Amino acid sequence: MFIVHFLACGFFALIDADGRQWLLSSDRGHTPDDPLVSQYLTVYMATMLMLNGDGVSPTTDEQTVYIIVVGLIGSCVNATLFANVARLTSQMSERR
Repeated sequence: MFIVHFLACGFFALIDADGRQWLLSSDRGHTPDDPLVSQYLTVYMATMLMLNGDGVSPTTDEQTVYIIVVGLIGSCVNATLFANVARLTSQMSERR
């Protein structure tokens, strides 16, 4: 959650520089006049989707690059977790 928070803050800063146009095209139909908490939750959800490799529709090239980087981070985190689980499983098998 800590990593997702910082990635969401980075994405929020990126879309804030674009006048929050991404929020207008998001599935939830937010506007830049919505409460800040509502906007943050939308960006947090989008960041979770990015980390899992699900589709998020960028509106600028900067957002596209950011989504690619977050997707790569998510892939690395997933690979690390699966590798650790596989290592623990093999160690348990060796002990038997």
